[in-house]
Amino acid sequence: MPDVFFDKDGKLPKKLSLDLVRPQIYAQLTDEQLTRALAAEVQKFVKRARAAVAEAGSSFVGAKAILNQSFDSIPRTEVPGGTLNPRVAAKSTAVRIRVLQEMKAFVKSYRDAWVRWRDGIRDVVFPAGTYALRLYSGVLCAPPG
Repeated sequence: MPDVFFDKDGKLPKKLSLDLVRPQIYAQLTDEQLTRALAAEVQKFVKRARAAVAEAGSSFVGAKAILNQSFDSIPRTEVPGGTLNPRVAAKSTAVRIRVLQEMKAFVKSYRDAWVRWRDGIRDVVFPAGTYALRLYSGVLCAPPG
């Protein structure tokens, strides 16, 4: 246990044991037979994945190429731009625009409240819809609607 993560005077035990037990699957098979059966199933998934990638006209890079690439390399492909935000879908353009505006207002209000809360102002009120901070940190939230 690295000292940087654990208190040397803490209550954690110095040593633990872990018993690995075979799950009750295919009880009629020996351990060796089960290992072979599971490996065969994994190979089926790998074969299907490779076929799907090949069908899509792509390929796997391979372990050797991955290990030879620089840690700070960046992709050469461009990210397509100008697409709709996938968080909002609506047939009506007016409805989609209204919802996107509401989301933008929520994010701004949330961010403003979060910055103040981060700076120690604990009585700040977050917008309705704030979930995780309300649940785990007990922040104040505006009522819905």
